Amino acid sequence: MTILLEEGDSCRNITCIILPQKLPERRELFLREVDREMPLIGNTGSIDIFQSVSIAQLCEIKICQKLCFGHKKEYKYFRNECIDTLANLKNLEKFAIFHSRKSSSYYKHIAKLLQNHPKLVSLGNTDSSWAAYHIHTTCKLDTVLRFGLKECFWGFNSYVNKFSRREQIAYIQQYSKFVKSSVALFPLVEKLNIVVYHKNCLEHLKN
Repeated sequence: MTILLEEGDSCRNITCIILPQKLPERRELFLREVDREMPLIGNTGSIDIFQSVSIAQLCEIKICQKLCFGHKKEYKYFRNECIDTLANLKNLEKFAIFHSRKSSSYYKHIAKLLQNHPKLVSLGNTDSSWAAYHIHTTCKLDTVLRFGLKECFWGFNSYVNKFSRREQIAYIQQYSKFVKSSVALFPLVEKLNIVVYHKNCLEHLKN
């Protein structure tokens, strides 16, 4: 990659790169060079970032289109830091978390993420239905947004969400409302992975 960057115009038409887990020691300068020498990456392209780059670095250069959290340490940063820190990633289209979370309050973080990033098309296997319900019930009726998600997962994912038995029961009892809100807020869905707890939730998909 360093050789490519040194070649000047040879890499200006590159639209997609996937960064390895281990970047050069001076990774901030490296990413700035990518931002400068590969303009299509920053405008319409894709740069896949895993756990090797801090959010602060990404927000400074504003070139990230896909953000994956693979470890608890990284998700803790996302959860504990102000979610508005991510707002500068205007090109963010895909967001995913690949480890279990015990906190049932994650839906508030996902809701904020949706509101800050209108270009989001996928949240991986992260449940977006609870976040949709939260947005639908906390926003004023005349300001409710429609989001551009095209790939959705609705339901309790036992691998990703480590809820207590009581939390699971409460979730399932509210689930039909979650689906109803999701149908209203995510009209562009093309690929849907939905967990069916009872047939009532499917009625909302007919409209």
